[in-house]
Parts: sequence; structure tokens; C-alpha cells
Amino acid sequence: MNDALKTFTVTGLDDQGCVTATYESPTSTTTGVLVVPEGATVSGGAEDLVVRLDDETELRAGDSVEGGGTSLQATNRATMDATNASVLDRVEQTCGADVAVVVNSW
Repeated sequence: MNDALKTFTVTGLDDQGCVTATYESPTSTTTGVLVVPEGATVSGGAEDLVVRLDDETELRAGDSVEGGGTSLQATNRATMDATNASVLDRVEQTCGADVAVVVNSW
């Protein structure tokens, strides 16, 4: 079901100051730390958080974007593949979280 449409919504900052997001696919909904691709930027704080994926895509808390294929996915220790193992290690070390919402490409 790689071609199924998926959505992620930026939900804000957690207690550690990490950006959180909710990932929705046709089969599940997961909330975790948002991991963006290289070149994307995150700025601001709880009141003025901005996630810029590229020159045209700027998201604030509550904003959603859609993707297909493997561009968006949620991962945890039970579902991760080798590619996301190091990402999840960094999320756990930095944010103390065990679930990541990963934007692999944009």
C-alpha cells in the first residue's frame, strides 16, 4: 500500500522542545517527533513555530501536508527498518521519544 495517501500534521513542541506531528495513513494514526529531510528548517518556539520543508512549503502548528509512497512514514522500534534505526536513535537521545514521524523526501 505504498501509493496510499498519507498526511502529517504539525502539532507543536513537546516538553523537550522537539517538534511533534501526527501521522495518518489509511490504516493507522501515530503521534511522534517530527524528523524533516536535510535542507528543511525549523524555527520559532511554542507560539511561533515554523517548519519550512522547501521554498514553497511552510507549516505552523495545526497545518497538514499530504504525501504518497515512502515520503511520509511513522516509525518506532517495532516497525523500523535499517534506514530509520539511526534516526530513531537520535530522536531517543535528543527528545527522549520512541516514535518518529519521518519526512523522507519533499
